[in-house]
Amino acid sequence: MPLPTLYGMSCGQITRKFHEPENATTRTDGVNAVEKIVLAEWNARWQPLEAHNDDAVDGLIFLERDGELSGQIIFTQVKCVKAKKRSDGKLAVSIAANQLARNLAAWRKVVGAAIVVLVDPDDLSARWVDIRPSDARTSAQILVPGDQMFDRRARKSISQLCGTLTQDLQAQKIHTFAGDFPHLRCSEHVQQASRSIYKSMAQTATTLGRNGERVHFDREGWRHITRPGRSELSRYQSFVLLGAARKIIEECVTPPIISAAASATIVTSVYFRSIAW
Repeated sequence: MPLPTLYGMSCGQITRKFHEPENATTRTDGVNAVEKIVLAEWNARWQPLEAHNDDAVDGLIFLERDGELSGQIIFTQVKCVKAKKRSDGKLAVSIAANQLARNLAAWRKVVGAAIVVLVDPDDLSARWVDIRPSDARTSAQILVPGDQMFDRRARKSISQLCGTLTQDLQAQKIHTFAGDFPHLRCSEHVQQASRSIYKSMAQTATTLGRNGERVHFDREGWRHITRPGRSELSRYQSFVLLGAARKIIEECVTPPIISAAASATIVTSVYFRSIAW
């Protein structure tokens, strides 16, 4: 008896179509598709890696900012296969359990983002998944959201996976000492002690970069720190940072660019919200 067919394909053909292994040709097609998106739509750099050994990474994406390398790196594995769509809308890519475990160990070690890009071998459309969370895989499958396209719009979300290490390494270092935090050592409640140090800072001239515009510590700034709905931890962190505030403001080499028409209050608000509050 002949096997039943669907759209001209037998059940056996359908099974093979969804589970046909990736070969050198389809792998090259997938990598080329990803490279094209990275170069043309992301305005970033793509560095392919040799495939002598499957080490969980097919290429590196180097992000740029204003034409220069930002320091953010995205470790990328490309899969160019037909994936079976699950009931939850995710596309399941089969992979040997031992290989997936080995790849996962590598993905967890890299400093930066680690993603898998699934390329459809028929139309070369691409989708992606952050491979580190546990819900991105089973013991022998990689699960790629069917609606998570790897395109121009994906750049922002993926770049956020890189973390802030590159910015932290480039940030100017400010050295503080125990004497900078008297409000944390007194017997008075920390909020009252912080209010006192805030008032004392308001009475002494403080300028951006020592020679820039004066920063005023006014009521609006204090209300911003202690505003309703803010978590107790966030308020406490702001109180702690008051001890470093003057050094941060006066010793910064490149203060933020603010409109010359901005008032002193706006200068304070914008500056502190960007660095500490």
